[in-house]
Amino acid sequence: MKEKRERVKKKDLEEQVPVKGSKGKAPAKGAPVKAGKHAAVVEKHDEEDEYNKRVLPEPEDHVNNNIVEFLNHFKSERLIRVICTEPKNDHGRKRSDEELKQMADEKAAQQAKEKESHDNFVTSRNTLKESR
Repeated sequence: MKEKRERVKKKDLEEQVPVKGSKGKAPAKGAPVKAGKHAAVVEKHDEEDEYNKRVLPEPEDHVNNNIVEFLNHFKSERLIRVICTEPKNDHGRKRSDEELKQMADEKAAQQAKEKESHDNFVTSRNTLKESR
């Protein structure tokens, strides 16, 4: 079980591994220059390709019900798309005048009810103050 370790001198390691900062052959004058932004875009596409190439486990590979349920959920389309009936309206449905009036009436009724209960409370409190 025990493996023998091979002793290597530090000089031998330096010879085997090339130094990153070493100067190599200079590029030809007519060679195209790589743009910094272009290189970043290429790296981003490489990361996306790696993500797309990633092999995910299949629900059929598992016996555990919780894992199978999660994998089925993970595999399914999870975005809910709502199609707006009016293409010119970017902010969704706009309430009708009747709906707005009904909401305003309900709000006014609620405010009147709260004001009445508050006035009753104030009058009862004032009567208690006077009785002292």
